[in-house]
Amino acid sequence: LDTPPDWAALRTKYFSVATIPKDSKADAIIFRGEEINVGNKAKLKRFEYDLQMPFRSDRAETKHAFTVYLGPLDFDLLESYNVELEKMVDLGPTIFRPFGKVILWTFGLLHKFISNYGLIIILFSILVKAVLYPLTKKSTQSMRQMQTLQPLMQEINEKHKNDAQKKQQETMKMYKDYGFNPLAGCVPMLLQMPLLFALFQVFRSTIELRQASFVWWIQDLSRPDTIAHLPFSIPLYGDTVNILPLFMGITMFIQQKMTMKDPKQKALVYMMPVFLTLLFNTFPSGLNLYYALFNLLSIMQDKLMPHPPPKTVEELKAQKPKPKKRRRLKHDYRGGFSK
Repeated sequence: LDTPPDWAALRTKYFSVATIPKDSKADAIIFRGEEINVGNKAKLKRFEYDLQMPFRSDRAETKHAFTVYLGPLDFDLLESYNVELEKMVDLGPTIFRPFGKVILWTFGLLHKFISNYGLIIILFSILVKAVLYPLTKKSTQSMRQMQTLQPLMQEINEKHKNDAQKKQQETMKMYKDYGFNPLAGCVPMLLQMPLLFALFQVFRSTIELRQASFVWWIQDLSRPDTIAHLPFSIPLYGDTVNILPLFMGITMFIQQKMTMKDPKQKALVYMMPVFLTLLFNTFPSGLNLYYALFNLLSIMQDKLMPHPPPKTVEELKAQKPKPKKRRRLKHDYRGGFSK
């Protein structure tokens, strides 16, 4: 290493052993690993490390003191050692780590009052939905308003079907004239993506959800909620049958069926739920529980919360902002200009 190491450690998925020099840093670390055959084509992996410590040749003996940690990859516990041991907890890339820390902190706070992590995930999904509600509401209104502008967009497409640049310019001008932001419908999804990636890392690698049961067949929220095994493997899906990914896909289909009214997006209503169901089948059941509940809350919100009807083209034209008149500068006889 370029700099003297503060500590050395080995880790498995949920546990770690670390050696921390107390009085001086190590000169170097040597890591070794090997595979061991244990019969029946099974293999084990064995890893070990050495810390090379400085030796004072001008003394009769050299002593070093160490702190040895052998225990779970608990973020708060590792952080208490104040040597950045908590970096061993895999919360994903640097950009997602703050989200992972917030999720762990929230889970820890709720766990002081609720012992079941499944209920904690339910409360967490409700909390996230409440925080994102203003943006979700604005996104829904934007998508509905897009339906009103569809006839105008079709006119532009037909008028400039052979000139892509002109078509794009006229479309952007129409958005500006009618005060419509086409990106408004994407904001809630963009905000959810870092949270979704952080949740995936938390459910996959943190010890808090290890062997944490919820109800009935869901006995480990860090693993898929498998109820059966197939005699064959399906590409992307795997060879296990899990309930929560199917429930997530159904809720996503219903939600998109309610919100997507554009005929051009009709294929997405079917493709996205199917694709994500296949993809999420091997994901932790805790993540599928969160995503399915989030979709279910979105459906309930759309059904129960009143939505104003989208404005007509005439109403949009009426609220079209008037261009500001430029003030002309009048010549002053003293040689200057006045407004």
